Amino acid sequence: MKTRKYYLLKIENNNKEFHLRVEDTPGTNKHSLSNYAGDAGKRLHDGSSMPDWVRKRFQWVYDNRAKGLEQTVLTSVDATDPRSAKKTLKSFRQQVEKNLQQLGYTKAA
Repeated sequence: MKTRKYYLLKIENNNKEFHLRVEDTPGTNKHSLSNYAGDAGKRLHDGSSMPDWVRKRFQWVYDNRAKGLEQTVLTSVDATDPRSAKKTLKSFRQQVEKNLQQLGYTKAA
């Protein structure tokens, strides 16, 4: 199976609220932060069916889009698909969340 790079991204606002996500092409096309915020707004307003945690995350991104969201690449892994990338990064991601919270960050939605 062919692998590709997947990136763990931190999105934060000016109030030190953050959330983490995994993408294969960060900052470009559909994975750009502006497109992600626009897609969040579209999906929130068109009545798309989604789990509550996804709706809360999209609402946070949409509400903060004009307040200066910043996206940072934290690390990358080689994986065959997004699911295996998330699985590989799970324990690291959990530790990053703990460390950020110890530094005064708040996990958003």
